[in-house]
Amino acid sequence: QPAFAGYLADTTNYNSTGNGSERTLTSWTELYDIGSNFTNGPGYFTAPVDGHYWVYCKTVLGGLTTSHASSKFMIVTSNRTWSEWNINVGATRDSNYNNIMIVSALVDMDAGDELRIKGNVYSGGQTVDFLADSSPNATYLNIRLMQ
Repeated sequence: QPAFAGYLADTTNYNSTGNGSERTLTSWTELYDIGSNFTNGPGYFTAPVDGHYWVYCKTVLGGLTTSHASSKFMIVTSNRTWSEWNINVGATRDSNYNNIMIVSALVDMDAGDELRIKGNVYSGGQTVDFLADSSPNATYLNIRLMQ
């Protein structure tokens, strides 16, 4: 069965949002890619067959301030977009100015459809990072064909 697991391991996604600008998460480090369906640099998965794919992505947003009012974290496919909203993301940040967002869905994809992970934060300066790590602790992505 096609499957992918990876994480962000560099800083290309730093200072990428905060003012409402949407960011596609790129430069993933692969843990495994069964079927070779993920393109790491631009950060997209191409469905090899029609089916339902389970997708789970967690990110740590860094550099948040009290002015960052909300954020959106998305699974974007050729068919539709699944979103997770976080209201008052700046107000609920931790003492390190970070907040965690998770988006997960069972998505329908046709062969050749592409899937990307996108996010944005609103109402502040463009200072927000999608944190990277040398291990899959900060931002990671799992995709697996279910049927």
